[in-house]
Amino acid sequence: MGTRKHSKPGSEVGLKLTEAERQLLLDLTCLDDNYAQVIKGTPPDQPVQFTLDEWEDFGDYIAAEANHAEDRRQEKRLDALFSKIRNLLDTQVEEQPPVALKVHRPEEDRPAAKADVPTLPVNLTHAQRKVLANVLSALNDRLKIDEAASRTIQFTLNELQEIITKCQAAVPNASGMVRNSFRHITEAAAKAMERHKEGGHIPASERLYQFKITLKDIRPPIWRRIQVKDCTLDKLHEHIQTAMGWESYYDYRFSIHGICYGDSQVWQPEYEDIRDASVVRLSTFVSESGKRFRFEYRHEFGFSWEHDILFEGCLLANQRACCPVCLDGERACPLEDVGGPHGYQVYLEAMADPDHEHHQEFMACRGPYDAEKFDAQAVTKRMRRGLPNWREME
Repeated sequence: MGTRKHSKPGSEVGLKLTEAERQLLLDLTCLDDNYAQVIKGTPPDQPVQFTLDEWEDFGDYIAAEANHAEDRRQEKRLDALFSKIRNLLDTQVEEQPPVALKVHRPEEDRPAAKADVPTLPVNLTHAQRKVLANVLSALNDRLKIDEAASRTIQFTLNELQEIITKCQAAVPNASGMVRNSFRHITEAAAKAMERHKEGGHIPASERLYQFKITLKDIRPPIWRRIQVKDCTLDKLHEHIQTAMGWESYYDYRFSIHGICYGDSQVWQPEYEDIRDASVVRLSTFVSESGKRFRFEYRHEFGFSWEHDILFEGCLLANQRACCPVCLDGERACPLEDVGGPHGYQVYLEAMADPDHEHHQEFMACRGPYDAEKFDAQAVTKRMRRGLPNWREME
């Protein structure tokens, strides 16, 4: 994969469009006048200039139009334009301001979380999140308005219903791309609710399994939310490793409903009765209702990196969606051999304090480390590349 170009937040990026592609955009119903004027005002031999967020919004809009195309030819043309815009976005990344290393202190402990309430993911562009914030200000702190590009936000069923009600009421008084945004938000929320109702009745071949993975004994928490297709538990092990940032240097095991699964070829003395993870699939554990349940995942038995995994439900796979995917998360993965949760805390304190007795040692050995760094797109790419073949290289 090539190096991504860095651009300043809010700067414009050019994309060359053919005359037919420009006309295709201009023929779309309800295209915002400001966007249309930019396209019309750009000379035919020059690239059309928009910000990354505007191109992201365009891509989402075109994908939605493709789903409702009147004929197959129109759908193919829109899909081709969508792919062209996505290729542009895949080569670009907005520069982010540096994040200071944060060391957790006991007094910073967060209050205990309330009991789990089922939530469903909805992917929204930056423009759509800003539009939604105007009609539902109570969601502002979760809509990530200060973050560009698309983001996946978790909503409860009650919130989704309120979103649909508010956006439907706003459509008659809106125009152009704002009206389209309200319509797309309504459609996305309705689909999320529909998929939830279908639950475990979605055919196994069309399911996406959603998990939230949280590393135990570390505060503030380090976690990932991922979606994968039906697979064996050893493949889920690989998805977890790449999502968290591990490299599978150590053995692993799952504990599900009181039964242990892992690599049956590796002797694990404390687990004499361990079943082969390579022959058991996710669909084995999901009930017809798609009910949520928790299980444990552990690797590196010496220092015990333990993970709490919450199965959040099944969704109907979108034909344009690629898997696996990381939807969301927080904070960077610890270094694999840092010494477990306690060793990681010592490591963070040493890295944050130049006068710490181990600061220079860690810097010389590992270099700088940003504990707050997290990029869902980068994690998704790592998940799709899979684990390095380090065992074969030994």
